[in-house]
Amino acid sequence: MSINHRLRNQSKSDKTTAVQKFDWTDEAVAKLTQMWADNMSSGQCAAALGLTRNSICGKVHRLGLMAHECDKPSHRKGRPKANRRTAFTPQKSFVPIIHKQVPEPDSALRVTFAELEVHHCRFPIGDIPNMVFCGAERSDMLPYCAFHASIAYAKHVRIDPAIKFAIARRMAKMRSARGKAA
Repeated sequence: MSINHRLRNQSKSDKTTAVQKFDWTDEAVAKLTQMWADNMSSGQCAAALGLTRNSICGKVHRLGLMAHECDKPSHRKGRPKANRRTAFTPQKSFVPIIHKQVPEPDSALRVTFAELEVHHCRFPIGDIPNMVFCGAERSDMLPYCAFHASIAYAKHVRIDPAIKFAIARRMAKMRSARGKAA
């Protein structure tokens, strides 16, 4: 007869007794405390007392017994953890490079969200309340015109002073164009 079959045939009051319950007597606690002080593992204590390792771990925790000092050296391999308090400092400065010298589209082409069509560039210009989209003809397979694609998909390289100056001049030109549109 299987255990499940026996449990099904027992009354509800008998089912609660099917699980063995161990009452921790003062003698058992003293024996556990002594074994723990003798640096026995929780598995060895469990085997000696006829209990599970989890029950020993729980009782040791509830008794507040100190964890064992490990006599073995650490087997952890790999490099030591980095100090997380140090700030990240990149070795090189990076700025986007605009590969193609493409003229900026005319600001008269700008459209609102409601006016956007399939062939329009979807590069957003301005802030949320007054935001418009470029509206120039899109490049193949991209949501942007050639000018805005060169900005959005720029590669990062080391800063060259001439490039930095050219980008700053172009960004200033874009800002002044935005100011005139508003």
